[in-house]
Amino acid sequence: MGQRITILLVVFLLMFCRNNFAQQKADSIIKDPFISFNYSLVKISSVNPDFYKKNLGFFCQKELFIEKKTTIPFRFRLGSLAYVDRLEGKK
Repeated sequence: MGQRITILLVVFLLMFCRNNFAQQKADSIIKDPFISFNYSLVKISSVNPDFYKKNLGFFCQKELFIEKKTTIPFRFRLGSLAYVDRLEGKK
């Protein structure tokens, strides 16, 4: 119940802290000094093919290394299989 009251209070304060632009003309919105439009170009770059491998953790990198050398899927676990699956959100 307390969380619902807090959410309603936040929504109520956000509704009335700034002008509501829904019913205004576009000209009056553009002239508002609090709203600035920045149309700068953003450079979009592609992801490197080795991005996934470079950003893996230490144990994940070692698992992949061992799996490539032996062709056996080897996994390090810090706990039982059920515990690790629960931490990873698996069912």
